[in-house]
Amino acid sequence: MTLEASLQGMSSQRWLARLSFALAGLAVVILVVFAGLKNVTMLAVGLGGAAVSLAAAFFFLSSGVCGGGCGSRSSSLRRSQ
Repeated sequence: MTLEASLQGMSSQRWLARLSFALAGLAVVILVVFAGLKNVTMLAVGLGGAAVSLAAAFFFLSSGVCGGGCGSRSSSLRRSQ
């Protein structure tokens, strides 16, 4: 592969990344316009609650609070000893 072809590929990847951000922003604008601000707020609260729940589950399973038998890493460590 030549340097010119490599640079051309990188340039097209940058433009595709910019396009993806623009389309994501357009999706948010369309959601606000057609659903109304109240529904967007409910969606944001629901997504925030889901993110907090997933983070809490991750930290609970990775901390070993449940006696070392929760996560697959801790149980595999116990078997190898």
